[in-house]
Amino acid sequence: MLRLPAAAPGGPAGRGGTGFGQLTAQLPPKRLSIAWRPVVVAEQAAVRWTVAYTLERQVFGRRPVDFQNTLFRL
Repeated sequence: MLRLPAAAPGGPAGRGGTGFGQLTAQLPPKRLSIAWRPVVVAEQAAVRWTVAYTLERQVFGRRPVDFQNTLFRL
């Protein structure tokens, strides 16, 4: 077991013993900010790929992006 002296940062002296409370207060927002980034990147990639696909594909002799409903959805 590791023992810290009383004068060590985060030890019993002064504001010691508050490290776990600080960690639990800050952990959920940090985890959320870490988790949303891949979701945003995936959404952006999906939109880029969809737009590229609708620009190059031919349906009934026209590109899907030329249809009014496709433009509304994109």
